[in-house]
Amino acid sequence: MPFYGEWERTLDARWRVALPTKIQKGIGHKVFLAATDENGGLRILPGTFKPPKGEERMFHEVDLRKRSGSLLILIGGDVRRQFRFSIKPHSKVLLVGCGDHLELYPAGSR
Repeated sequence: MPFYGEWERTLDARWRVALPTKIQKGIGHKVFLAATDENGGLRILPGTFKPPKGEERMFHEVDLRKRSGSLLILIGGDVRRQFRFSIKPHSKVLLVGCGDHLELYPAGSR
């Protein structure tokens, strides 16, 4: 399922971001996270993604969590440290559909 669109979300107090209902079915039950090339964002790839051989350490596999009918991505401490993710909890973020993946940026940075 291709991902297109932009959604403003809020990073909650536990470093989680809710996926829009429109894309929940296409993403699966897990995702792979990787750094983007700009603005300290994260690339979010569906669970069907296979990291290239020899580059596995550039990706973090994350199980999605369900809460009140929403799927949540937890951006854990290991991900924040490795990818220098500096967005603080309670901040607005922008989730951008880029075809075969999503990208997450601080709101207003694009």
